[in-house]
Amino acid sequence: MEYRKIGKSGIVVSRLGFGGIPIQRVDVREVRPVLDVLKDGGVNFIDSARAYTVSESFIGEALKHDRKDWVVATKSMARSYSDMARDIDISLAELQTDYIDIYQLHNIKTEEEMDKVLAPGGALEALVEAKKAGKIRAIGITTHNKDLLKKLLAAYEFETMMLPLNLVETDKEDAFINAKDLGVGTIAMKPLAGGFFGESQEFPADVALYYLKNFSAADVVLVGMAEVNEARQNLEIFNSEVDLAAKVEALKEKASFAAREFCRRCGYCQPCPVGIGIPTIFVLETYYDRYGLPGWAKERYKNLAVKADACQECGLCESRCPYGIPIRRKLKEVHRKLGVE
Repeated sequence: MEYRKIGKSGIVVSRLGFGGIPIQRVDVREVRPVLDVLKDGGVNFIDSARAYTVSESFIGEALKHDRKDWVVATKSMARSYSDMARDIDISLAELQTDYIDIYQLHNIKTEEEMDKVLAPGGALEALVEAKKAGKIRAIGITTHNKDLLKKLLAAYEFETMMLPLNLVETDKEDAFINAKDLGVGTIAMKPLAGGFFGESQEFPADVALYYLKNFSAADVVLVGMAEVNEARQNLEIFNSEVDLAAKVEALKEKASFAAREFCRRCGYCQPCPVGIGIPTIFVLETYYDRYGLPGWAKERYKNLAVKADACQECGLCESRCPYGIPIRRKLKEVHRKLGVE
């Protein structure tokens, strides 16, 4: 297993990281066997989030006997000082630890959110305070928008960043290179494009992960895992010397054609005149279709203030989408899947 010092934090991490989304669908007793396999294979990095329901508590229970052998990251959607301070303490309790290695501002979507978290009384202030108190070791940022990421990294010296990168979203490579040039640790999420790769032999997961493993500007490749066999397969890819470069180029071309309706969550379609959170709705569809979390996706959808059926088909979103996604049709499809009668 290859290791990196992540940014200026001095924290040493494995190139392959454990993503904590999928464990929401298993029993807490099934988590430690997965981590045992990963640990034996050299993995030391774990990522979770307050938003991932039981994920933090499951990880905390699994790590209570060897916490110091792991680099643990988590994140919060809190935008204010008080909410973030509360969430940090909840994360510490759920993870059964007295420190968290990397705490991240989770999924900053707009400049308005960026301004709010960076302003006095914003969430960043609570993170800085927690770092001084020894509750966290490093402060990170996550987003799906590479242009917004550039502004965030210019506004504050974050120690890590997290952004999607996969063979559908290779346009984000420059954002990773830029972050590395700034001395920021880089974490690639969604390496399998939310399950797009690995669904069939036509789009093999091993080739998709080979691409990330060999993209040097990504310090950590974060893969969601919930089963022992998944852990073993991913370790085999990261520890293998097999050259799949030719297959990467072929798959990249094929994926670009096949993923014409794949939402990259760039946010250019926003704002919707009636307030539909289009990227959020498409993320919930991914949880429903590919992460094996249909109940969770439906519950989250039910709690949205504005659902997909509010679409008035004005077409403004489609005129803004740089990928030509048929958003109006897809919103109808998602509502049929996730809508609660």
